[in-house]
Amino acid sequence: MQRKQRRPHDQALMPEQRRKKLATQYGRGYGPVVRRTIRAMLDRAAQQQQDLPDLTVLTISSHHGHLTFTCRASPDVWLYASDGTPVSSEERPCPHCRLLPHPEGPDGCLGMLPGVCGACCGHGGYGGTFPYVRFSEEGLRDAVIQERLNHARQGGTLLMNEALHRDDALRYFHDQGVGPSFYER
Repeated sequence: MQRKQRRPHDQALMPEQRRKKLATQYGRGYGPVVRRTIRAMLDRAAQQQQDLPDLTVLTISSHHGHLTFTCRASPDVWLYASDGTPVSSEERPCPHCRLLPHPEGPDGCLGMLPGVCGACCGHGGYGGTFPYVRFSEEGLRDAVIQERLNHARQGGTLLMNEALHRDDALRYFHDQGVGPSFYER
C-alpha cells in the first residue's frame, strides 16, 4: 500500500503570502540584523522568481567580530548576518579594532602567539563571545603557562584544561602586549 504524501500548508499559499510568512517565521528571535538579512534574501529570491530558500536559522555565532549564521538552505555555509554573504568568500576587518585577521586565522589584534593554537580577543560580543586563549602541546609544556592554568583552576575559572577564558585571557593578552587588556575595562 502506497502512502499518500501530504502537501504542507505553506506550499498552498501564494508566493507573496509565503514570502511574508517565511520572513516573519524565520526572522523571529534572531535580532534585527539577522531578520533584515533574511528578509532581503527572500526578497531577492522572489524578485528573481526563484524558489524561496528555507532560511530557517540553525546556528548563530560570530566570526572575527561579525555576527554570522547558518540556515537550512545551506547548513554547511556560514553567512554574514549583515548581508548574507558567505564568510568563506570575504574576510572582513574586526569592527572594533579595524584589523584584518592574521592569514593563519587568529584575530588581527592578537597575531601569532607562541604556544597558542587558538585565541579570540572577544571584540565581537555576539551570543556569548568572550576572550579565550587555547594552548598547543608546546605551550602546555611552558612553566609560565602551566602556572597561569593552575591559578585559573584554583580560582574556578578554568573551563577547559588547556584554555584561559575571559579575564584570565585578557590578563594573558596584556602580558603578551597584544589585543584588549583586562586593565583597559
